[in-house]
Amino acid sequence: DHHMRKAIIDMFKREPYVGEPYFQSAFGWKQIANGINWKNGYESIVADMIERLGTDNGKRAWRPYTHQQESWNLLNNSNPGNAQSIVVTSGTGSGKTECFLYPVLNDLFKHKGEGVQAIFMYPLNALANDQKGRIEKCCKQLGIQYACYNGNTKHSGQYDPNATEITSRSAIREHRPDLLLTNPSMLEYIMVRDDDQSIMKPNNANQQTSSLRWIIIDEAHTYTGSAAVELKYEIKRVIEAFGANMDDIHFACTSATIGKNPSALKQFIHELTGQDINKIHIIGGERQVPQLTIQEIDNLLRQNNISLVDANKVNTLRDTINSEAFLSSQKIWEILFPNTLYSIDKIEQLLEVIDNLCDISWINGKT
Repeated sequence: DHHMRKAIIDMFKREPYVGEPYFQSAFGWKQIANGINWKNGYESIVADMIERLGTDNGKRAWRPYTHQQESWNLLNNSNPGNAQSIVVTSGTGSGKTECFLYPVLNDLFKHKGEGVQAIFMYPLNALANDQKGRIEKCCKQLGIQYACYNGNTKHSGQYDPNATEITSRSAIREHRPDLLLTNPSMLEYIMVRDDDQSIMKPNNANQQTSSLRWIIIDEAHTYTGSAAVELKYEIKRVIEAFGANMDDIHFACTSATIGKNPSALKQFIHELTGQDINKIHIIGGERQVPQLTIQEIDNLLRQNNISLVDANKVNTLRDTINSEAFLSSQKIWEILFPNTLYSIDKIEQLLEVIDNLCDISWINGKT
C-alpha cells in the first residue's frame, strides 16, 4: 500500500527502456568483538579522532566493522619497501572509505608537510566533492593539508598556511598539499604541463626520496577496456614522475560492484596498477544476519498469508542476497520461481512478492 508503488509500476509500463530493478541486502555489517584492540598501529591522536567520529563524541556505542579492522592491520603494519595494497569490495554503506582513509591519514600525520604523499583518484568530480566534507573534517583535526585539483580549481589565490584546504592552482604548485584529490584527466595534465611540475617534487629540496606513498582508486570497476589500459600506463608514469618506487606505494581500490572472484580481482588490480599480485589483498565484508530455520520461515510465511513462495526458496534467496553485492530482478525470480520463465512483464508480480517478504521484517524485527 506504499504511495510510491503505483508510480513505480506505472513507470515500468510507460517506459519500456527502463532497466530492471536491482536489490541488495539491508542487514548491517559484522563488527569486531568487544575487547579487541583495533588501535594497533595508529598514532594516539588519530585513534582518538576515529573514536570520536565513530561514537559521535560519545553519544553512541561504536566498534569498527571486521573488514575495516582487517584493512587497518594490513595497511598500518606494512613496512617501507614492502607496501601492501587492498581492494575493498563490501557493499554500499559498509564504510569502504574508512578502510583506507584512516591509515592514509595516520601515515600523513607522521610525515605532514613533506609534499604530495597521497593521490585520491575519482572518475567523476562529483564523487570527489562527495568525499571532501569527510576528508576536510579529519584533516582539520590532524593539521593535514589537502587540495582538490580539477577543472574547477581556480588559477590563482592567496595561500593560507593555517587553512586545511589549499584552494588555488598557484598555491598548490608552491605549497604542495599532503593529500591531493583529482581525476585521471587532470593527473595527466599535471605530468605534461610545465607549470605543474613542482607538484610532483617534495617540499624539502634536500629530500632524497619521493614523497608519494599512496594511490587511491575509487570505483575501480569503471575502468574497463581502453580506459583501464590508459590508467595502467598513467599510473606507471605518475610513479616515475614522482621518482617513487613501486615497492613503497600502497594502492587502495574500492568498488561495491567489481565482482566476487578473488583470483580474477587480484589479476585485474595487478594489471591496472602494476602492483605485485602477492601484495594485493581482497577485503570483502560480512553481514550480520540473524539465523532463521526453515520452520521459522515457513511459520512467518503462513502468519503473513504469503503462499506464492515456499520456505526453502525464501531461505535460498535470503542466503544469496546476503552473500552478493546485489541481485537482479531476474536472478530473484529464478530463485523464487525456478519453473516459470522470467520476462519483463513479471516485474509487477515480483515487486509485490518482494514487498510482502520485506514487510515481514517490520513485523518480526528479525528477518
